Parts: sequence; C-alpha cells; structure tokens
Amino acid sequence: MITKKDKLKQYIKAADFYYQNYEFTEFLSNKPFSHLPEVIRVFHCLSFLLPEMYLAEGQKIIDFGAGVCWLSRLLSRLGFSTISVDVSFTALQWGKSLYKKDGIANPEVNSHYVTYDGFTLPFKDASIDRIFCYDALHHVENLEDIAYELHRILKEGGIAGFFEPGLNHSDTAAAQYEMKKYGILEKDLDIFDIMRISRNLGFSFFFLPVSPPGSIKFNDKQLEEFFIYHASYPTAVLAENAKHSLLFFLIKGKPHYYSNAPHILTSRIEVLEPLEMYKVKPNEVIPVKVKITNTGDTTWLATNKYPKGIVQIGTHLLSSSNQIVNYDYYRMNLPSTVTPGQSFAQELAIPAPAKEGQYAIVIDLLSENICWFEYMGSPTCALKIFCS
Repeated sequence: MITKKDKLKQYIKAADFYYQNYEFTEFLSNKPFSHLPEVIRVFHCLSFLLPEMYLAEGQKIIDFGAGVCWLSRLLSRLGFSTISVDVSFTALQWGKSLYKKDGIANPEVNSHYVTYDGFTLPFKDASIDRIFCYDALHHVENLEDIAYELHRILKEGGIAGFFEPGLNHSDTAAAQYEMKKYGILEKDLDIFDIMRISRNLGFSFFFLPVSPPGSIKFNDKQLEEFFIYHASYPTAVLAENAKHSLLFFLIKGKPHYYSNAPHILTSRIEVLEPLEMYKVKPNEVIPVKVKITNTGDTTWLATNKYPKGIVQIGTHLLSSSNQIVNYDYYRMNLPSTVTPGQSFAQELAIPAPAKEGQYAIVIDLLSENICWFEYMGSPTCALKIFCS
C-alpha cells in the first residue's frame, strides 16, 4: 500500500524530473517575459498581489514553490532580499544560475535558495515576514501540512499572498500534457477548502476577485449606465472569472504596519502656544511647541537600518500668496518611535526666512522616500510669519 509519504516522494521526484527534462528551456529561463500573454497575465496579477503585501527592506521574504525563481529575481530588482524555496534542487540551481547572469537583479540584496522535503519547511517558528506563492500551491498534495508550516514560520502580523488557478485547472490541455509526460501533480483548488483550513489554523483570510485583462468591457451605452445611472457591475462574469483565478491572502494575527511599508499615515498637529502672527527677524530661530498624535494605523519609525520610512517632522515655507518658497524647508527627528494612538510634545526650532516679508510655515510629517503625510490626506498646521 502506498503511503501518503511515499506518494509525496513520487511527486517530488517528478518535479525534479520536470526541470531536468523540460524541453522548452528558453521559455522557463525567460519567465515571466517568455511571451506577451504571459507578461500580461503575470503583471496584471502582481498589480493586485504586491500592494497587499506591504513589503519593506529588511523583511525576510519567502518565494514558496519558486521554480526557476523568476519572482525572486523580480523582487530583487525592487530591492528586496528573498529566500527561494522549492522541492526541486534542479529548479533552484537553475534559478541561482539565472540570477548570476541577470545584469538587472540588484547585487546589494541577498538571495538564498532552500530545498525542503515536502512536509517541513526548514525555518524557525515566527521567523518570516512575508510569503509569496505564485502558481505553485496547486502542485502541493498535502495542503493542510503546508498550511500548518506556513502559519508556524510566519511572524505575528505576517502575510502570505497567493495566486493560483482554480476550478477545472487539471482538465486543461496544458495540465493534462504535463501530468502525462512528467508525472507532476496538477490539482483543482477549492477556495472554500483553503478558507476552512486557514481559519482552523488561526489565519485571517481575504480574497480579491480578479478577472483576466479585457474580460469585462463596456460599450458607450453600458459605460453611461455604469457611471451615471449606477447600473450593476457584471458580477456574474467577475464571479465566474474569479473561480479560475484565485488571488487570496492569509494573515497571521493582527497586521502590523510600519512607516517603511505604511497603510494609513495620518496625524493631528496642535500648536500648544499659538500666536496670530509670529514677528521675527531674518534668520532668527522661532521656537514652536507642538503636540503631535499618530491618528493612523501605522507605527512611525524614528530610526531604521534603512533610511526609507524614517518619519520626521517637516515644514514648507510659503509666500504671502501661498506660493512655494522652499518645500523642504526644515526638519526635525522624532524623539522616539510612535505607535498608533500615541502622542508626544516637541519644541521645534524653525529658522526664520533670510529675507524680510510675510510668509506661512506649514508643519507636516513625512516618511522618508515614501511621502509627506499631507499626500495621504493628513491635515497640516500653518503659522503666519512676519519677518522684518
């Protein structure tokens, strides 16, 4: 009698055989740029997947079921270190070779390649920040075992994002061909089965319905009905498409957002001893006491190994007619990291303009190399300055 473990070993052997004997090597080596339909499909799906992963430099990111590691290389180009994980040693060696040849992959980030036995992922508990699984879960026989492992290795607040074919995938000509020729596993994934397994483990689950590009189109009449008369969206078409393109996310515990990969960056800035007009001399230091409250859901980093995402208090200098004189006029570091709901008091030492005249100084916050808070809809605070 063939045991579950024996069956899994057969599929692992078949996966390595697939990469050792695949006849269209150029197709796999060039993935995801092998041909135009593939490019369209991949980047369409990534446009939904990436924004929900809240990636930041320094995170430990796994590319699960990486194959020849095309997604790992793509993430490397974006500045993220990755750990490519697969049951096939041949696939990972192929991916490692492609990374070395890739002149665009970022040489300053780390790339690691790890095989696993199909049951246990060789990582410590709560050691991984993010997990990508693109077009790989439908090759997994022991779904519950792997879901348990993903939950085990993710940190609290960690996110796993998936894109998979759904119903009737195994009946497609391509799937039938590869099962017959290479003996690999091609499964039909049931999103409700995945939801049940993930929730039993304690994951939060959410699903994004995705339609292939161009599958929902409006003529001029339909567009008018949709925008002006609020006619119903073609939900039946969307639902049918979503059954065959499963884009979903598993979150361990409550999501943790930081200013290097923010969700909501908003603040309340209060001047504690406001003046109707600050009358100063050119270049004189203007002491301004403020109370600042984190009104968003994102922790503001005061320091970080990487400069991106460090939050500072910043100001804009405007003329009396509200024209920008100096957009990045003055900055001050935060006294410490600020969590959502936390307030702190700070005395700013803002230099007066060098030239006489009437000005406005607008106080805001910024997350370095990401945005000023005003860009996210956060209110600012303005001071009137008369310099003479």
